[in-house]
Amino acid sequence: MSIKRRQKRAAQAHSAKLVDMLGGFYEFLAQPNQPSDEEVRATFIRYDHCWRQYCSKKQLSKSAYDMFKIQVAQLWEQKKAKSQGESMN
Repeated sequence: MSIKRRQKRAAQAHSAKLVDMLGGFYEFLAQPNQPSDEEVRATFIRYDHCWRQYCSKKQLSKSAYDMFKIQVAQLWEQKKAKSQGESMN
Protein backbone atom coordinates (compact mmCIF):
# COMPACT_ATOMS: atom_id res chain seq x y z
CA MET A 1 0.00 0.00 0.00
CA SER A 2 1.40 3.40 -0.91
CA ILE A 3 2.27 5.97 1.71
CA LYS A 4 -0.32 8.43 0.40
CA ARG A 5 -3.02 5.78 0.55
CA ARG A 6 -2.09 4.88 4.14
CA GLN A 7 -2.10 8.53 5.13
CA LYS A 8 -5.50 9.05 3.49
CA ARG A 9 -6.98 6.07 5.32
CA ALA A 10 -5.54 7.26 8.61
CA ALA A 11 -6.96 10.75 8.04
CA GLN A 12 -10.37 9.23 7.30
CA ALA A 13 -10.21 7.19 10.51
CA HIS A 14 -9.28 10.29 12.53
CA SER A 15 -12.08 12.29 10.91
CA ALA A 16 -14.55 9.52 11.69
CA LYS A 17 -13.44 9.53 15.33
CA LEU A 18 -13.90 13.30 15.53
CA VAL A 19 -17.35 13.07 13.93
CA ASP A 20 -18.30 10.34 16.41
CA MET A 21 -17.22 12.44 19.38
CA LEU A 22 -18.93 15.56 18.04
CA GLY A 23 -22.09 13.54 17.46
CA GLY A 24 -22.07 12.36 21.06
CA PHE A 25 -21.66 15.90 22.35
CA TYR A 26 -24.38 17.27 20.05
CA GLU A 27 -26.76 14.49 21.13
CA PHE A 28 -26.13 15.52 24.72
CA LEU A 29 -27.01 19.12 23.86
CA ALA A 30 -30.18 18.07 22.03
CA GLN A 31 -31.71 16.28 25.02
CA PRO A 32 -35.39 17.06 25.61
CA ASN A 33 -34.50 18.18 29.15
CA GLN A 34 -31.97 20.91 28.48
CA PRO A 35 -28.79 20.33 30.49
CA SER A 36 -27.59 23.04 32.84
CA ASP A 37 -24.62 25.24 31.96
CA GLU A 38 -22.54 23.27 34.46
CA GLU A 39 -23.46 19.96 32.82
CA VAL A 40 -22.69 21.35 29.36
CA ARG A 41 -19.33 22.68 30.54
CA ALA A 42 -18.38 19.40 32.23
CA THR A 43 -19.44 17.33 29.22
CA PHE A 44 -17.57 19.60 26.83
CA ILE A 45 -14.42 19.31 28.92
CA ARG A 46 -14.79 15.53 29.07
CA TYR A 47 -15.21 15.17 25.29
CA ASP A 48 -12.37 17.61 24.59
CA HIS A 49 -10.12 15.69 26.97
CA CYS A 50 -10.99 12.39 25.26
CA TRP A 51 -10.24 13.92 21.85
CA ARG A 52 -6.90 15.24 23.09
CA GLN A 53 -6.01 11.82 24.50
CA TYR A 54 -6.87 10.26 21.14
CA CYS A 55 -4.67 12.81 19.35
CA SER A 56 -1.80 12.11 21.72
CA LYS A 57 -2.16 8.35 21.38
CA LYS A 58 -2.23 8.57 17.58
CA GLN A 59 0.56 11.19 17.56
CA LEU A 60 -1.48 13.71 15.59
CA SER A 61 -0.32 17.24 14.90
CA LYS A 62 -0.83 20.00 17.45
CA SER A 63 -3.42 21.61 15.16
CA ALA A 64 -5.50 18.41 15.34
CA TYR A 65 -5.73 18.81 19.12
CA ASP A 66 -7.94 21.88 18.70
CA MET A 67 -10.31 20.43 16.08
CA PHE A 68 -12.98 19.47 18.62
CA LYS A 69 -13.06 22.99 20.07
CA ILE A 70 -13.04 24.56 16.60
CA GLN A 71 -15.97 22.46 15.40
CA VAL A 72 -18.04 23.15 18.50
CA ALA A 73 -17.26 26.88 18.24
CA GLN A 74 -18.37 26.95 14.60
CA LEU A 75 -21.65 25.24 15.42
CA TRP A 76 -22.20 27.64 18.34
CA GLU A 77 -21.67 30.65 16.06
CA GLN A 78 -24.06 29.23 13.45
CA LYS A 79 -26.76 28.63 16.05
CA LYS A 80 -26.18 32.05 17.58
CA ALA A 81 -26.47 33.76 14.19
CA LYS A 82 -29.59 31.75 13.35
CA SER A 83 -31.29 32.60 16.66
CA GLN A 84 -30.42 36.28 16.27
CA GLY A 85 -31.84 36.25 12.76
CA GLU A 86 -35.06 34.65 13.98
CA SER A 87 -35.43 37.12 16.84
CA MET A 88 -35.16 40.03 14.41
CA ASN A 89 -38.15 38.81 12.38
